[in-house]
Amino acid sequence: MGGVIGARVYKEGGEDVRAHLQGRLEDLNGEVFVENNAFYSNRHPQGTAMNAVRILAILLGLSLMIGEAWRSWGTGRPIYAWMDDMVMGGALILAAVAYKSGSRASLALLASGWGANAGMLYGSFFGKIFNPAEQTPGNWDLGVLTWLVGAAFITSLAGLIATAWVAAREARF
Repeated sequence: MGGVIGARVYKEGGEDVRAHLQGRLEDLNGEVFVENNAFYSNRHPQGTAMNAVRILAILLGLSLMIGEAWRSWGTGRPIYAWMDDMVMGGALILAAVAYKSGSRASLALLASGWGANAGMLYGSFFGKIFNPAEQTPGNWDLGVLTWLVGAAFITSLAGLIATAWVAAREARF
């Protein structure tokens, strides 16, 4: 008996609340105004977070290129031993600059730049960890070089994750 009365009271209370809210909503009149301003329409959809990822990409790309130039300078390393860092650093910088437009194609380019860096730095980092005898540190101390490559590897993973997160958020809208 109590369950039947309680359910009836609950149903009537819900109907009263719905009727009250519907009455309030019907009283609302208004217009939505969207300003067509170039400043707002050209702003990047993800704002400062994506700008930070772009700056990080440029800094990592430059550090890879400069670090490899220092490592190889005057040591007689063959071109294939240092050109990979120049290419992946340049690709990351190019992708970060291209993503200023905020297009989906440039977002894919940035994600692929981060992914290429992560893939190449993976082999370099773990090669130095598990097989240090076969590594050629050039002008760097092997321990310092290992830490720097490890930091670059972690940074590239973080950049890849952040870019994928932005892509997932943009796919929802």
